[in-house]
Formats: sequence, C-alpha cells, structure tokens
Amino acid sequence: MIADLLLMLLAADNAHRKAEEEQTKLEKVTEELRRHLEKQASEEQGSAQRIVQLQQELRYLTAKEKEVRENFEQLKNRLQQERVYVLSKLETEQSRLYDEIKSLEMKEQDLKDAIVKQQQELARMDEEVSQKKEEYSSQTNLLQEEIRLLRDELELSTTQASENWRSLLSLISGARDDLPLPKNTGDLENIVESIRQQLADKKHAQLAEIHEERQSIAGQIEALAEKQKLLQSFEMSPEEDGSGDGQGHEAEGHGERSSGKATSNEKGDKLSSDESDGEEGEEVRKLQEEEKALGRKEEDVEVGWRHNLDTLDSLLPLLESMVEDLDKLEGCISEKEQDVADIESSVNQCDSKLKGVATEKENLEQQLQKVQDRKVDADTEQKELKTSLNSLDDKMTFLAQQEEDILSTLKNKRQRVEEELSKFSNGNEPLLDALSNASQVSSPVHNESFLLPCSDNLGPLTSSPLSNKLHHSSWDLRGLEERYLVIEKELEERRKAFESEQEEAENDNVYLKQVRQMEYQHQENNSSTLPGRRQNIASRSLPILPTHPYLSFERGTEECPIRISIPSYTLRGSGSNAHIEYEVKVVVMDDSWTLYRRYKRFRELHDYMKLKYGRKVTLPYFPPKLLFGNKSQRLVEERRKLLEVYLIELVNSCRRDLSCPLHRTVQGLCKQHMWEFAPFFRKGCFETSKHSTG
Repeated sequence: MIADLLLMLLAADNAHRKAEEEQTKLEKVTEELRRHLEKQASEEQGSAQRIVQLQQELRYLTAKEKEVRENFEQLKNRLQQERVYVLSKLETEQSRLYDEIKSLEMKEQDLKDAIVKQQQELARMDEEVSQKKEEYSSQTNLLQEEIRLLRDELELSTTQASENWRSLLSLISGARDDLPLPKNTGDLENIVESIRQQLADKKHAQLAEIHEERQSIAGQIEALAEKQKLLQSFEMSPEEDGSGDGQGHEAEGHGERSSGKATSNEKGDKLSSDESDGEEGEEVRKLQEEEKALGRKEEDVEVGWRHNLDTLDSLLPLLESMVEDLDKLEGCISEKEQDVADIESSVNQCDSKLKGVATEKENLEQQLQKVQDRKVDADTEQKELKTSLNSLDDKMTFLAQQEEDILSTLKNKRQRVEEELSKFSNGNEPLLDALSNASQVSSPVHNESFLLPCSDNLGPLTSSPLSNKLHHSSWDLRGLEERYLVIEKELEERRKAFESEQEEAENDNVYLKQVRQMEYQHQENNSSTLPGRRQNIASRSLPILPTHPYLSFERGTEECPIRISIPSYTLRGSGSNAHIEYEVKVVVMDDSWTLYRRYKRFRELHDYMKLKYGRKVTLPYFPPKLLFGNKSQRLVEERRKLLEVYLIELVNSCRRDLSCPLHRTVQGLCKQHMWEFAPFFRKGCFETSKHSTG
C-alpha cells in the first residue's frame, strides 16, 4: 500500500513539474510577448494595427488565464480527491498500526513481566541450587569419608574373620581348609550344611572301611574253621579204613607184619595235628582281637563324628555373629554409596531444572525481541505514512502557490496590455468600435484561427514565432491534460486494487490470529504469571478500545473514549432454564454502566449489525453457537474472550463509517450515542445487578 501511495505521490509530483514547466513557458511567452509588443510599438506607425494586436493579445491572455485557472482548478480538484482518498486510507492504516502498536506494547509489557519473573525465579533457583550443592557437597564428603572408614574397617574385619574362619575350620577334623569365608548368613548356612555333609561322608567312608575289614576277618575266621573241619575229617578217616581191612581174609595175614609200622605213623600224625591246631587257634585269637579293635575303631569314628558336630554347633553362633558383622558393614557401605548416588541425582535434577528455566527465559527473550522488532517496523511504517501525508500536503500547498504566481503574472501582463491599449485608444474610439464589431463573431479561446482571415495586416503577429510558441504551449497543455487523465485512470485502478487487497486483509486478518495464537501459547507456558492480565490478553488486540477485565475504568479519554470489557460471567436458572450471563462493562468518557447479557442477545446484536452495517464495513468474527458443552467452564471462558474481542472490533470497525453515531469526528460522546448505535447497550429498568436477566 505504501508503494501505491508513493506511486501516486510521484504522479502528483510529475503533474506539479509539468505545471511548473507550463508556468515557465507562460512566463517566457509573456516576456517574448512584451518584447514583441515593444518592438512592434516602436516599429509600427499605424495605431490601428497596434490596437488590434493589443486587443488580440489581451483576448489571448484572458483566454489563457481562464484556461490556466480551469486547468489548475481541475488539477486541484483531482489532487484534493486523491488527498481525501489517500487521507482516508492513511487514517485506516494509521489506525490499524496504532492498534497493532498498542497490542505489541501490551504484549511487550507482559513478556517483560514474564522475563522479570523468570529472572527472579532463575535467581532464586540458582541460589537454592548453590545452597543445595554446598549442602550436598559437604554431605557427600562426609559420606565418602564414612565409606572410606567403613571400607577400612571392613577390610580389617574381613582379614580377622578369614583368620578366625581358618582357625575354626582347623578345630573341625575332617573339614576342608579351602572353604571360602561366607559373605552372609545364607552362605554360612550353605557352608555349614556342606561341612555337615563332609563329616557324614567321612564317617560313612570310615565305617565302610571298618565293615570291609570285619568282613575280611570274618572270612578268614570262616576259612580257618573250614580248615579245622577238614583236618578233623582227615584224622578220623584212617581208623575207619583199618577196621574194614581186618575183616578181610587177606588182611589177617598181613596184619601182624605191618602192625609195627602203623603204630609209628599214628604217633607222627598226632604230633603234627596238635601243632597245626595250636597255630590255627593263635590266628583265630588274633583275628578276634582285630575284630574287637575294629569295633572300638567304629565307636571312635562315631564319637569323633559327634564331637565334630558338637564343635560345629558350638562354633555356629560365633560364625553367625562374625558373618552378620561383615554383612552389616557391607550393607552400611551400600547405604552410604546409595546416599551419595541419590545426592548426585538430586544435583543433576536441580541442574536440569535450572537449565529448563534458563531455556524458557531465553525463549521469552526471543519472543520479546520479535515483538520489539515488529513494534519498530510498525513505528517506521507509521512514520512513513505521516511523511507521505505531509509530502502530499506540501505538494498541494506548492501547487496552490504556483497557481497564485501564474495567475498573478498573467494578471500583471494583462493589466500592462490594458494600460497600453488605453493609451492607444485615446482619440481612436471609432476605430476601436469597428474593430470590436468585426471581432464579435470570434471566440476568445480560438482567436488564433479567427484572426487569420480577419485582417491581412495581422500577418506578422499570427505568423510570428510568438504565435507559434503560444500554439505549441497550448498543445503542451493538452498533452499534459491527456497524460494527467491517463495517470488518473491508473491511480483509480490502483485504488480499486488496493481496496480489494484491504478487504481481503481485513477478512483474513492473519496477523491478529498469529498474535492471539502467541498469546494463548504464552498463557499455557506461563499459566502462573499475571492470571488476570494473561487470561484476557487475547481480547486486547485492538487498543482503540482497550480491555482490562479485572480493572475498573473511571472514565474514557480523548484518545480512547470508549472502553468495553467482559470481566466475568455467572450461571442463572436451574435445570432446563439454566443459562450463562456475561457481565459487560461499558465506559464512554464520563459515563459508565454495567450490562448482563446472555449469548442469545449477542447473536441478536450481530444480526442487527449485519442489517445495518453489513454493506458498509466488514464485521468481525462472531463465535458460533454449539450444540453440546455450552455450560462447560472451558468453553464459557473461551466464549467470554471471543465475545469481548467481538464487541471491541465491532465498535472499532463501525466508528470508521460516517453514518455511525460513534464516528471519530463526533465530539462529546456519551451513553446516548451508544444507545443510538445499538439497543444492546441500553440498560433495562430492572437491570441493577448480576442477578438480573438480560
């Protein structure tokens, strides 16, 4: 839009330059005319020809003055129209920029407050984290010192316990010396159970050996008994053989011869049998003694096994206490190490929280920088618009001055011609009457073409360079007019294009939506900061009618005469008749009043405004009706903000219309103007508190 304005200003500047050139040409023409007249006055002797020439020049100057006046009047009218158009557009744009700047200022203030609070929170957390770190550092040092002492004590206790363990194992015969020192009660029970099993296995092994030895001794005894039985059987067999042979017939003859030999053999056998019996008895006695020794050994094994078990049972409490002491030391060390780990985790959490607050502060500073940059851009645009308007006013003033100078110059020239003509007219009245009668048919505007056939004596004037220059100057003026018409058409097309773009921009209003989105996001990220102002930041997007829902306004100002806000709402009725009423506070200069309206009345207001101003202005967005959840707190709060924004934008838009009772040019605004604007703002007779129905 600024580019279009600059183009229009350039076109106006070109027109001004053309007018200046035309003025220069006219001055040159008048100067040459003056010189030519002086020259003709000195050269020509006939007064009639000079009078005709002066009359011709006078008519020409009069026509030219009239033409210049008309051209300047048309140019002024067109520039005035363009100025009105540009002024209206500048006013609209300036109003929009003013609203935007005010909104940005409020957002900037909110962001500054949020940044200050974040800085305070960051400083507090930094101090708190520093204190916690110091406390944690001292606690960590103490815990590490305790852990070191406990580890030393554990090492000494482990060494002493290992020695005691080996000593205790040495008291238990049959226990392995390479058994490890138990770390806890469960390991001790497993080791004791393994020792018991080892003692039982050793006992069973010894008893098995004794049993095998007994079996071998019993086998030897049985073998000796069998041997004795065999010997006894051998002793009895010769006697049975001798008694049988004496009964035969042949034995009788030989008995006597061999009787001496038999007696000697029997004596030898008896001696050998007695000796073998003595040896066998000795072996049996030895075996029996060995068997008794094995019985005693078996009893010793049983006694040793029971003694080892009793020793193990008696040492078990000592072992348990020793293992419990070691387990307690290790548990205490583990607890201390866990405390150190918890402290380190707490420190890390504090650092993470501190980093999060710092990051949030940086985000707020970035948002503030963006808002400040946008504010600077808006200020720059506003200054450019003011500069453009001032430049247009300067051009108008300069054009008026040029017109005054040109007309003054032409008037002076015409006066001099009239004075000179009056000098020649003394004594030549009949000639002047004839000339005037002859020239009545001609037109002052087109006198160049008429004078050619009128008198042959005017040839030197009409064919002179001065006439040619005047003719070319006239054509230049016509060309300038045509160019001005072309520029005017182009400006009209650009104006229409600008109006269409402006309507699209007003309908879309993208930037306002972005501002609201940023405000909603800012409310979600910082819900604990300035709840009163932050809940209503979205409704303060148009500072022509600023709203501070939780503040009361005493009166309006000249800059902002009308203030509207919807600070609260209440639930009225019960059951199917339950509905929400919104509290509407209106301030018009010194007048202020409060209304209570339900959503239905807002919708009726919107329909009324569509009928009254729908074709003149672009009405703002109206929150639609919903079928479900109309009484939920979230929806009611959101609708409250939207309705507040709607009222502000509605009044702001309608104030730009000339037919509106609240137009910006109206002086002395009061509540009567608001009532004329819409019956919605008229307070009812019974509307005295929030318990009334509106």
